[in-house]
Amino acid sequence: VYYRAVLYTGTGSAQSITGVGFKPDFVWIKERDGTDAHFIQDSTRGSTQTLYTNDTASQFNETQGVTSFDADGFTLGTYQGMNNNGNLFVAYCWQANGGTTSSNTDGTNTSTVQVNSAAGFSIVQATASGGYPTFNSFGHGLGTTPGLILVKQMTGLVAGWAVWHKDYANTAQDFMNLNRQQQKFGVTKHLHHHFFLLLTGGRLMLEVNL
Repeated sequence: VYYRAVLYTGTGSAQSITGVGFKPDFVWIKERDGTDAHFIQDSTRGSTQTLYTNDTASQFNETQGVTSFDADGFTLGTYQGMNNNGNLFVAYCWQANGGTTSSNTDGTNTSTVQVNSAAGFSIVQATASGGYPTFNSFGHGLGTTPGLILVKQMTGLVAGWAVWHKDYANTAQDFMNLNRQQQKFGVTKHLHHHFFLLLTGGRLMLEVNL
């Protein structure tokens, strides 16, 4: 098992969430009975580095969110968005490689990857270079073309989440925006303020408007 969703109730105090069945490397948390944001933390960036999936904001440091990834789950601090007293939450948990990363040079730009080949899951972190319309490619380490890719610029220019899927009609150009209620975009509609992604062989290619 490399993925599991667990339910829990917030306490407002530090608590351990167990029952995952493995040490998660990627945790996506959402309040089920309220309107608070979606939060993502992972073991590549470190447990305190947080991203919203429903917003364009850059990553931020939250020391009271997920404070550690544990053998059977994770530990929470007192941050209300993930642990407000009495509120109901769901945590979607994926296992990568136990927090151990490696350098990947398959693309034009070196990437840091944390790969679980058996699960077909990889966390990729890389730095883009050049300005628009420079293409950067980043290795993901899976050895095969992924079926789903989520991309978020973590710092600098505020940008949304780009989502690519293998079943899009135009897999070379189509993507969706995770933080907007809109249909998929073609690249020609969105060049002016966003990045788009392409897939070529085992590499992820991005054009980034830095």
